[in-house]
Amino acid sequence: MTRKNLKQKILEQIPTHEEWAKMKQAEKKEFKINNMGLYKISTIFGIKGNPVGNHKVHLELGRKIYGDRHDSLQVFILNKLKQKIIQKIPTPEEWAKMTAIEKSKFKITNIGLYKISTIFNTKGDPVHSHKIHLKLGRKIYGNRYKCLQQTELTLEKLKQKILEKIPTPEDWVLMKWRKKQKIRIADMSLRKIATSFNVKGHPRDNYSAYMELGRKIYGSKHECLQERTPENIRKQILKEVPTLEEWSKMKQMERKIFKVARMGLVGISTIFGVSRNPKDSHAAHMELGKRIYGNKSDKSKNH
Repeated sequence: MTRKNLKQKILEQIPTHEEWAKMKQAEKKEFKINNMGLYKISTIFGIKGNPVGNHKVHLELGRKIYGDRHDSLQVFILNKLKQKIIQKIPTPEEWAKMTAIEKSKFKITNIGLYKISTIFNTKGDPVHSHKIHLKLGRKIYGNRYKCLQQTELTLEKLKQKILEKIPTPEDWVLMKWRKKQKIRIADMSLRKIATSFNVKGHPRDNYSAYMELGRKIYGSKHECLQERTPENIRKQILKEVPTLEEWSKMKQMERKIFKVARMGLVGISTIFGVSRNPKDSHAAHMELGKRIYGNKSDKSKNH
């Protein structure tokens, strides 16, 4: 296909230079002419770079298609965008202190921070990555500002950042797997945070490693962060069900919903070496009870 024919087909789909300049990332990814994406099209027009990920290249391709005279396709749009950002956030200090909510809501002429970062040819997501946010800030305000430099993160500072996001050990213990997978603190995943605190194992999948990391962050005194040892589990069970007699009277529905340390009876039974299911079997439930309380029905809470 000749450049002339390709140009005509593009103009049939995107008639104006304004529409071209305003194309969103998803639209650029999906755009095709005769099964050719924007990257392939750009090579036909002799342009280096990827117009999908680089707004500058996208504008350059636009000038090849629509001509050089249109303001919307000029690179000096970067300077105009800079001016508008600085009007909204006058100082680099304010930029550096933007919260996650402020970043997610920030818009200039309906363009969010992620789109702005692609226009400035900055890879990554400045909304969720503080490092990328600072990098974008340097492109807007310049490199000379200390507040826009990536400083070394000490364990104490990392701890503070974690506590800002997850204030209590109870919140930590209740975190679900999906959140563990997605969470980022100072651009670090849970696994990277664990290595920083010298905790072995992946805390997303390894509950023991997760609890150990919790103790390093919140301290060792919190009961909810203790290891799932038989003794610790026994103490928590005795708080809920003080005697073997009460244990023996638990109905099946009660056994199904019973939990301590976020574990049901099946999990508890494995810790105490009971192989059968105590939720469905009264005999297994009583076997587990004897291992928790001993053989005396009047055994009460340990001191």
